[in-house]
Amino acid sequence: MSTNVESSKKPVKHPENPFYGYIPDMKMKMSSDELTISKIVNQDTGEIQPQTFQGNVAFEMKIDCNARFVKIITENMGLISSLPLGARRLLDVVMIVVQMEAKDKDYFYMSYETAKYISEGLGFNLSQSMFYKSIGQLMDGKLIAPSLNRTRYWLNIGVILNGDYRKLEGLKKNDAVHFCEKFNSQKRNKRIAKV
Repeated sequence: MSTNVESSKKPVKHPENPFYGYIPDMKMKMSSDELTISKIVNQDTGEIQPQTFQGNVAFEMKIDCNARFVKIITENMGLISSLPLGARRLLDVVMIVVQMEAKDKDYFYMSYETAKYISEGLGFNLSQSMFYKSIGQLMDGKLIAPSLNRTRYWLNIGVILNGDYRKLEGLKKNDAVHFCEKFNSQKRNKRIAKV
């Protein structure tokens, strides 16, 4: 009997991350406020004058700490909570790998040996058959996808991410392709309208 048990369905291997459609809408809150800036000195008179400006104000908060973390998008939490126990345990392992090695990446590398080592540190034994079964369940649950490299997996960044969406190379490329397609479509429609 073979110990290398894989999912009964052959998963489609992806050259690029297939989960870009799962990204939640990213919104930056803009507010229209009056800002009062004090201690502006008139260079001619030396007089200190308060100045008031009307405009849009945007705030960006950055977290600067030494703690490692993984973002879990709660909007898509149902994908995690519906997993069987073995897949949830392997997802704990995946999150440790992602927080340690996948900063600002939409993929991670994980072999059975790596997963087994981490699972022992988490207090559970992971057999090779359970690893492959759980990998299949994470794929079926749309949390990860296989890549062309057998130990590299794509993350569903609409659920799990370690870092900043703006730094993901694949997303930048996807946005550029989408923009060009949209632009070319609009140009074609204008040409058709002129005829």
